[in-house]
Amino acid sequence: MATAVGHRIGRDEIIWAFGPGLEPVLEVDPGETVTFETNDCFTGQITSEDDLVTEIDFERVNSATGPVAVRGAEPGDSLIAEVLDVRPIEFGFACLIPGFGQLIDEVQSPVTRMFRVEDGWIEMNERVRFPAKPMVGVVGVATDRDTLTNGLAGRHGGNLDDHLHGKGARLYFPVRQEGGMFAVGDMHASMGDGEICFTGVEISGEVTIRVSLLKGKQGTWPVTELADRWVVHGTAGQDFMEALDRASEEGARFLEQIGVERAGESAVGGQDDYRRLLRLGRLPQQRKTLGQLRRVEIRDDFRERIGVRTRGHDAILRALHLGGGNHLHGARDLARVLDGLDPSLQLASLGHSPYALAGLNF
Repeated sequence: MATAVGHRIGRDEIIWAFGPGLEPVLEVDPGETVTFETNDCFTGQITSEDDLVTEIDFERVNSATGPVAVRGAEPGDSLIAEVLDVRPIEFGFACLIPGFGQLIDEVQSPVTRMFRVEDGWIEMNERVRFPAKPMVGVVGVATDRDTLTNGLAGRHGGNLDDHLHGKGARLYFPVRQEGGMFAVGDMHASMGDGEICFTGVEISGEVTIRVSLLKGKQGTWPVTELADRWVVHGTAGQDFMEALDRASEEGARFLEQIGVERAGESAVGGQDDYRRLLRLGRLPQQRKTLGQLRRVEIRDDFRERIGVRTRGHDAILRALHLGGGNHLHGARDLARVLDGLDPSLQLASLGHSPYALAGLNF
């Protein structure tokens, strides 16, 4: 077993899959912190715009640093990973992969674009930038029996790619093996609510995690605690509705559990009541999409032509309602909005930049 001075694990201590037989590179007590050095999703294979995704080794994708065993973690417990900080390096990249993504038939591919990340912003070119919101995509624990590559998500976590998994998030993972065996990787400087162009701003960096345990209680899938909400997860293969059903069922179970815990008896008075409460939750909608760019700043005088909320010399695009279409239609319409900006903004320098901006923020 490797040792980590000050509980730091280097980016060479990695796994490519989550399974039942993981061996820890570090063992810590509940309440201790670990800094994980993470690779980008392609493990350093892309360093310039000349490096194309069609030329990389896909056996080296989505490495996760670790795993870390937490003393006292037993099946039936929850391993809590509190994200204390996510620190990306100065440069990241986004790629278009032929055949992947919702608008791939309309754009040039393969394409690689490098982004500078500095002072909380991601610079697309000299005149267009958007805020960094660093998060981790691959995060999980050992499975009960199956071995799943890090490109997949499941009840153990894995490639959840939840854009909410940044600083301040507390993730609860169901422990299914002694020690839990926690690992993390696949950092993004920014990622939309779903990678509709198949990547976010992929980047390496460091993430600091405090681990702890919730004894004798766990969900079926990971649960995320934020300052203002709880987020349940449900995963499936290619069937969106199956994933939605699983997330809904997990949400119903979660409401029932916290009712029992907080009131000493079921605070939700039965099946009908807790399913009624579940409807108050926020779930993806199949037939309506709200396209939203967190913020795209255009540093010039085009704000009046865009016709959106402005502040100072910056144009801010927020909450562009694209109702009536599905996710694909919403993504396409959002890309058209961006494509309608003045050509001198050089959005086309990405080769697919309206599409990429939608994918990195949507």
